[in-house]
Amino acid sequence: ISRRNFLALSLTGIRVTTMAMPTFQDHKWTAEADVLVIGAGGAGLSAACAAVDLRLSSLILEKTGFPGGSSLLCNANYAVGGTDEQKKKNIQDSPRLFAADMVALGRGFAKPEVVEVFSRAALVQYNFMTKTLKTFPDNIAKAAGMSVPRGHIFNAPDVIDKMLTRRS
Repeated sequence: ISRRNFLALSLTGIRVTTMAMPTFQDHKWTAEADVLVIGAGGAGLSAACAAVDLRLSSLILEKTGFPGGSSLLCNANYAVGGTDEQKKKNIQDSPRLFAADMVALGRGFAKPEVVEVFSRAALVQYNFMTKTLKTFPDNIAKAAGMSVPRGHIFNAPDVIDKMLTRRS
């Protein structure tokens, strides 16, 4: 008998039984909201804040036991071009230059028109954070793919807390 046949014969007698077990009991609940937000990170909480500004109710679903999401993981390092803080530091940047850097970094995979809209929206969000929430970056850093410093580094827990407070 060959080793291969011996192994095949040996494995045919092995049977593994597994059963999926739910980790939580089923909960039945009903809720109504104008806006359903998936995730309580910076983007999700921003959507919930926008709903408040539009006088809409929102329901936030978060998979973890705490808010913050990736914004906490990256310490709220927010890339945006054309900010007042950049101007104060004589950093020549704009949403258009930000978009050009992203398109170049994407090496043909990024659609310029989509990136252009994203870079303009990033500045709108940044202005919401600084002008409405009154939270400001501690520093501006240059990272990979940036032709100028545009990584605005915020105190992430402060940003999340201010969004949660505004959303309430």
